[in-house]
Amino acid sequence: MFWDDVWNGSGALSTRYARLYSISINKSTTLADLCLRREGSVVWNWCWRRDLFQWEEDQLQLLYLELQSVKLSEEKFDGWRWKHDSGGSYSVKSAYQVIINQSIYVDFPMYRYLWSKLIPSKVSSFGWRVILDRITTKKKIIKRKVLNSNVASCVWCGLCEETSSHLFFECLYAFKIWMSCLQWFGFSFVQNNTGLANFEQFVGVPNCNVVNRVRWSSIWLVTLWSIWLARNEAVFS
Repeated sequence: MFWDDVWNGSGALSTRYARLYSISINKSTTLADLCLRREGSVVWNWCWRRDLFQWEEDQLQLLYLELQSVKLSEEKFDGWRWKHDSGGSYSVKSAYQVIINQSIYVDFPMYRYLWSKLIPSKVSSFGWRVILDRITTKKKIIKRKVLNSNVASCVWCGLCEETSSHLFFECLYAFKIWMSCLQWFGFSFVQNNTGLANFEQFVGVPNCNVVNRVRWSSIWLVTLWSIWLARNEAVFS
């Protein structure tokens, strides 16, 4: 949309030229509808509710000056472009990097190992959600009043409330899976019980180079995903 989309400058024209926007008849008009080409020149098809006051004319002249700097192409179709990617294409990874650089995880140097060509994007996204504690465990569903509190217990041990920390790291069932993975590679250490701390611990194995960190990250993600699939099978079977 000509007025509402951020297609030129740092903000929407409806905000930066609020007065002109307020007296425009068609606020949902497109750039193609407003910008007409006649005999090689550009004609702007403005539609106002009334004649403009002098100071509004001044605003319109400023808008004209801004629009003159825009190069329009008749050979290309209008489309969305993701400004945080050099190719203009949106991806979960690029969106994650934008968020991660603007959040409390800016000091989380291991985040780049979450994304690997070895792992399907849905599994990497799932690991990211575990780190952010955004998994829909029973505790979260009960908090939304979708389930009764009498079904809050862990599907495996039945002793504790199903939280993200318990499900993936504290429950004896999950603990045995993690210990088997570590023993397989000849490691043994006490695991942290939160997603972020556990991931940093797992990927931050001593004397581990970049390639091996990616491998460790892949193992961590696949293990999480496997636990989640097993949990869902137990709940819904």
